[in-house]
Amino acid sequence: MLAEFALTPAIFDDQANADQQAWREQLRELGSGMFPRTGPAPVIISDLYAGSWRHVAEALAGQVHDQSARYLCQGILTRVKHVLVPRPAVADVWPDTDIDWAREAIASHATEPLQRIVATATTHAAIGAECPAIRCIAECADSGFWAGDWPSSSPPMDIASQVENLRKLCIHADFLCLITPEIYGGADDETDFAVALMQRAFQRPAGFGTVEVEIHTEAHTTASNSTISSSSRMSYSFTGVPFF
Repeated sequence: MLAEFALTPAIFDDQANADQQAWREQLRELGSGMFPRTGPAPVIISDLYAGSWRHVAEALAGQVHDQSARYLCQGILTRVKHVLVPRPAVADVWPDTDIDWAREAIASHATEPLQRIVATATTHAAIGAECPAIRCIAECADSGFWAGDWPSSSPPMDIASQVENLRKLCIHADFLCLITPEIYGGADDETDFAVALMQRAFQRPAGFGTVEVEIHTEAHTTASNSTISSSSRMSYSFTGVPFF
């Protein structure tokens, strides 16, 4: 359900996009696709190089000469702030050029997959062949751009598929909370799902931070010499790497 995009900073640089009218339309398509009016954002955005990407993109957007284009760039970046997820730096040296930023995204993609790396036409032409995830911003108007191999809203009814569907939450969230009354250690409850979810959350690539997991459930008990069952609420909190 959540796809992760990386955007190269020059997407927000008027000097890197020669056809200004086409660029404004591409920005509108990109913004409306990432932030639809009729529902929540279907994407999260990578804050590449340990959270440095946002500052570079905002600086470029602030220097755009055309007022309408500048408002488009800044409007997108304002909304991006709410869906930013940090990624650890991969390159040893600071990415000076847009191609450097694209290669930083490619290297990060090799560690934890990205669904799209969106770049300017110039950057895409230069290194688009290096990684199938790199797409040109001009493609945003194509319906195929917004359909890809990312989590489905209707995953198969098996634990592995359902946990994989939550991959981006497991990789990036600081806090996960599972609330269900159906965890009591039986073969027909949610125990296996809860264990699989925690295993995925705690098996993060290096540099992706730590997570706290809370499970809220009910303990079912039956009074002696009685068929009357009762339940009491129980909560569990996990940090670090649990012993599974």
